Amino acid sequence: MNFILRDGLLRNNAIKFIMDLDITDLYEVSIKQFKDSRSKAQNSYWFVGLDKYAKPLFKEHGDNWTAWKIHEYIMKECGYTEVLISPNGEPHESRMHSSQMGKKKFNEMIEKGHAYLLMEHGINIPLPNSY
Repeated sequence: MNFILRDGLLRNNAIKFIMDLDITDLYEVSIKQFKDSRSKAQNSYWFVGLDKYAKPLFKEHGDNWTAWKIHEYIMKECGYTEVLISPNGEPHESRMHSSQMGKKKFNEMIEKGHAYLLMEHGINIPLPNSY
């Protein structure tokens, strides 16, 4: 049984559920902070769009372009990077991971990626209900 504790009533229901368990059996109970991750629909839309609309143009300039590599390129070009300091004190720029983004942040990245592709490369990925 999973509970997402948004308010006191849900918390109380979860507590009641646990208290009502038959204690002759063993149970493992874990609690973790809820993470609002990007949706499968967002992910599919973005990567299918890159594959269908961006990859053909990118492949004209090199056969090694994939939807994933275009995604990485766009993430860096749109500023989705962070600076990590290596053990010797040198800064190292690393691309952020979109898999760690919630729905809102991933949607923001898609909007920036759309604008970047259109302005810099003339590539328009249509809205999901358009293709």
